[in-house]
Amino acid sequence: MTVSASPGSVSKPALNPDAIVTWAGDHRLPLILIGLGVGLVVLLVLGQATGGVKVMFNVVVGLGVIVAAAVLYGYSDQLMKLFGAG
Repeated sequence: MTVSASPGSVSKPALNPDAIVTWAGDHRLPLILIGLGVGLVVLLVLGQATGGVKVMFNVVVGLGVIVAAAVLYGYSDQLMKLFGAG
């Protein structure tokens, strides 16, 4: 079987930035966990495991604070009504 195509008839693959952003937004947590895991493995290979654990702990605590702030901000109207200030 032979396939022939003229050089001008072959289409180039299209890069869709919107699809990449949507995919990354949908898969935020796994990407963060992969980054943390790769970072920890690199620090273990370099022999800086103690520093790596401290950094990972700080990153996880920081992400927890950010998530808590986002949740409080998201429910701020309901919280203001609950506590009588709204």
